[in-house]
Amino acid sequence: MASPEVALGQVVVTEQEAAAEPEVTEGDSVRVVQEGAISVEAIAVVIQGERMLLRTDGVVALWPVSLSEMHRLDVLRPRTKSEGFRYGLGTGLAGGLFIGAAVGLVLYSTGAVGREDDPQAELLIQTTLRGSWIGSLVVGIIGGFRGAADPGYGWRAVELDSGR
Repeated sequence: MASPEVALGQVVVTEQEAAAEPEVTEGDSVRVVQEGAISVEAIAVVIQGERMLLRTDGVVALWPVSLSEMHRLDVLRPRTKSEGFRYGLGTGLAGGLFIGAAVGLVLYSTGAVGREDDPQAELLIQTTLRGSWIGSLVVGIIGGFRGAADPGYGWRAVELDSGR
């Protein structure tokens, strides 16, 4: 019997599979960085030794590129659950920081916090900072667990010849 993740069409990646060196195969989505910091996302159509033919959006002809011309090559691969947790946690912390600060500012501006005799500047700073901390923690944790539940895909660097 298949696991629930496989039955729902989710890709399950183990830590050992993620630790293996990524390789590019035909049909993979790749990101190529060449001299002059030109970055292109494409699909590897044909791989012939040191050369690849890539299909890019908006271009009819295949684009030939040599491994020796590349500064960096990344391939799109599924994330593990722990990578998904870290990714979700990071985005949740950042988003929660701004959401919490906005909630703190709204609470301050509507007069929902503080008393009449409180110094207004200090109250504004305290409310905004408190909202930022609470928002970061709450949304960060939610984002982390959401990221672990559905890790998605991420770019993995492919080791190129270091003799350059």
